[in-house]
Amino acid sequence: MTYKQSEKELLFERGSITLDRTKSPANDIVDIVSETLFGTPGSMRYRHKDTREYIHQIDNPYFLALRRNDVLLGTVTICTRPILHTVAPTTAYHVRYFAFNEKFRSTSRETQKRQKSNFLLDLIFNQLEAEHFPETGGGVFYAYVERENVRSAELCERFGFNPIRKMTTSIFSRMFPKKDNRVSRLNADDKGQMKQLLHDYYKGYSFFTTENLFKDDNYFVLKEGNEIVAGIQALPTHWKMEEMSGPVGALAMNLLPKLPILSRVFNPNAYNFLAGEGVYCKKGYEHLIPVLFEAVCAETGYYSINIWSDIESSLYQLLQGIKSKGVLERFNDKNTADVIVKYSEISEETARDIESRPTYISGFDLA
Repeated sequence: MTYKQSEKELLFERGSITLDRTKSPANDIVDIVSETLFGTPGSMRYRHKDTREYIHQIDNPYFLALRRNDVLLGTVTICTRPILHTVAPTTAYHVRYFAFNEKFRSTSRETQKRQKSNFLLDLIFNQLEAEHFPETGGGVFYAYVERENVRSAELCERFGFNPIRKMTTSIFSRMFPKKDNRVSRLNADDKGQMKQLLHDYYKGYSFFTTENLFKDDNYFVLKEGNEIVAGIQALPTHWKMEEMSGPVGALAMNLLPKLPILSRVFNPNAYNFLAGEGVYCKKGYEHLIPVLFEAVCAETGYYSINIWSDIESSLYQLLQGIKSKGVLERFNDKNTADVIVKYSEISEETARDIESRPTYISGFDLA
C-alpha cells in the first residue's frame, strides 16, 4: 500500500479501542515518546531531549498508535529499510520507539497495571505479522534492548523476538579538544566516494544502512593529501540522566557536575554528546582515529562521542585499540545490550546469514 503523509489505516477496532498506522506522528505520539524514560530501573535511566526534532527525520517510518476513546495508550515506531548485504533481498523493520502512557506502565508493586500493559503489548505486536508487515516479500524486525530490562524480556518471550548479537557503548572524550587541519566536513563532491568506501567497509555486517548518514552536513573526514583515510558521522545529541547505579554512577551524578572542568564533559541534567556512526578507517591509519574524534569534538563544540558497536565486530576492535579514550570512559559500565530479531517469511539460509554477521548499529537510532 502506498501512503500519503496524512493517510491513516485502521488495523484493529474493538469497542472504544483502536489501533491505527500512519506515516507521520500525531502530536500525542510526539508528546508521549518525548517523555519516555529509557533504561533499566536500578541501573541507568535517561530521557532523550531531541525527540521532538529527530522523530520527524526518520526515513520510511510507520507509527502504530493504540487509543481508547481517542486517548493514546501506547505507540510503536517502526522504520523500514533494506538490508544491503544479505544472501537474498530482505526488508528490515527497526523498532525505534516503544512508549506507553505512564499509567499503563508496569511496576513490581502494581500487578493490575502490568496486566493492562501486557494487554496493550499483545494488541500492538500481534500486528507484526505478514498481514501488515512486510507488505511484499520477507522481512526481519529488529531492536536494541538492555538485557536487564523487564519490558525487553517481554518482547523476547511474548512476541517471538530472539537475541542474536551483543552490543556495547564506547565513549571518547576530551576536556580540551584540539582541531587538526586534516579534518573537515565531508565535501558534497566526495559524498559518492565516501558512500562507496562505507559500503565496502561494512560489507560483512548485517543491517548496514546509509539512510542516517550525511544528515545536516555532519559527516567528517580526515584526509592525508587528497585521500580520505578516516571518517565519522557525528550527530549532536542531548540527554537528561535520571539515574546511574553503583558508586561510580553516584560519583558521576553528584560530583562531576560540581567540578568546573569535568562538568563540561558530563552534566546529568544536560548530557550533551555526539552520537557516532559510519566510522571508517583505511587499513594502516588506525592511529589517526583518536585524532579524527578529537578534531570533530573541537569543530562542533562538544566534548565527547558515544559509539555503539557489536562486541564481535571489527569496529569494536578498532575502538578498543584507542589507548586513551578520556575521562568519561572510566565511568562507562560497559554493560552489553542485545540485538533482538523476529523473522517473517524469510529462509533459514538468510536468517543464518544475518545472525552470523556483526550488526551495524546506527547512532541516530539511539539518539
